[in-house]
Amino acid sequence: MRRLLPVFLLLIAGIAAFAARPEYVSLRHWVEKQNPNDKTPAQERIFVNGDWKESAIVRCHNGMTLQEVFYQTKLKGKFVLIYRSGHKPAGEPVYNEADADIVPNRKSIIVQPLDVIYLWNGKDGKRN
Repeated sequence: MRRLLPVFLLLIAGIAAFAARPEYVSLRHWVEKQNPNDKTPAQERIFVNGDWKESAIVRCHNGMTLQEVFYQTKLKGKFVLIYRSGHKPAGEPVYNEADADIVPNRKSIIVQPLDVIYLWNGKDGKRN
């Protein structure tokens, strides 16, 4: 039994890691890798990850809304999460439409430069 305990604990840890939500750094790096020639100034970028299948970088402006990002990218997702660099607790989105009891109007959600918007269709998204 003692020999099986470490194997069991590693299995549980592996399942938990696989089931974890995406986080800011991996989402942002994936979008940057998919758009290496983007000319948007580095400090004015918003990164959009469409379920690890599509991506876009959008130029942010003061007061920009989530709906404006959608108009520019044409990417769609059933659920929307916004991750922000330096947000505490780390790894948690600043906005999670999937968990919201009442989904606010996307026209009222203000995005910031360097935000990562993750669009998810509700199926197991796999990295390409």
